[in-house]
Amino acid sequence: MPKLKTCAAAAAALAVCAMLQAPAAAPASLRAATASALDAFLHKAVDEGRVPAAVAVVASADRVLYLHAAGTRDVAAGAALEPDAIFRIASMTKPITSAVVMMLRDEGRLDVEDPVTKYLPEFSGVRVMTSFDEADRTFESRPPARPITIRHLLTHTSGIAYSFVDARLARLDDGRKTEVDMPLLHDPGAHFTYGPNTAVLGRIVEKISDGRLEEVLKARVFDPLGMEDTFYAVPEGKRGRVVTLHTRVEN
Repeated sequence: MPKLKTCAAAAAALAVCAMLQAPAAAPASLRAATASALDAFLHKAVDEGRVPAAVAVVASADRVLYLHAAGTRDVAAGAALEPDAIFRIASMTKPITSAVVMMLRDEGRLDVEDPVTKYLPEFSGVRVMTSFDEADRTFESRPPARPITIRHLLTHTSGIAYSFVDARLARLDDGRKTEVDMPLLHDPGAHFTYGPNTAVLGRIVEKISDGRLEEVLKARVFDPLGMEDTFYAVPEGKRGRVVTLHTRVEN
């Protein structure tokens, strides 16, 4: 059975509270047999080492029907997981940031066909990698066939890619390079490649909004929706509820 250990790697900053807020009226509940089956499913996953912890919630349009937590918030410390634990949601930051981009589009403050260089001129020098020398980690490149647009960033078709999706980029990445420093894997619009496109969108949002991304997300998304336990950066007073990152290791 695989064991779980604390992961030391940094995580995406955005975190979300697992607990959904119930309305003032007393919530109805699932049938006892159904709730018991869900409890058993969660605890079985924890006991078998498949996950260190899990929170499950079932809700209707106006009420929470079921809420249960199983496992530990921190395997090393043995801290029990509570239903109001705060989980890192990592790349689920992407759709939230993209929603704000579309808000700005609806307000006429940007167009999805705008070139990225309109807001971030440093992207004028990006190039497409055409060959790579494994021996000395050098590469040849050419200018892209077309500029990267906001649409390309939204759809992950810009050619910008994470180093973990391509061995050549992994060889080039020293941990200090930004999206501007790394070559594109293909022409913008050619096809889908998963990458840090939303990080670039975040910088565009900051440029247009004249504020930090975490402040923009709070004002435009979290506060209007009453998401009181969702943050780009978790406040000091709530960090004790954050679930530790874990990774699987073999016995």
